[in-house]
Amino acid sequence: MSDRKSIDTNLAVLDPVPMEEAFGEIDEMALETYDLFISSTEPLLTELARQLAAGDTAAGVETAHSAKGAARMTGAFRLAGVCGNIERLCKEGNGAEALEWLALVPEAFDEVKRAISDIKAVHGV
Repeated sequence: MSDRKSIDTNLAVLDPVPMEEAFGEIDEMALETYDLFISSTEPLLTELARQLAAGDTAAGVETAHSAKGAARMTGAFRLAGVCGNIERLCKEGNGAEALEWLALVPEAFDEVKRAISDIKAVHGV
């Protein structure tokens, strides 16, 4: 078994089902919620990086948990998986391995942003 950290590609980059369940369809409100997800999650991920760089795994637990929850509610399951691993490692006090997982966050978040952009293009936004 490899120790290499990798994004679980079996998970969806952006599953529309949570938003469809919340709004009935991908409508203007859902698209605004996607925008809110991006604008509110980006600072969380920046703060998480700062916390882990400072070795503050206690604060990292909360921040990773918040990012994971926001990603799950939005359907960004790959990003949620990465944040979930960081949260678990922070709970265990394993800051070094949490930092290794943190290195996957930019790619996972960029995938979500691209997927949201694609959805908005389909809806003429």
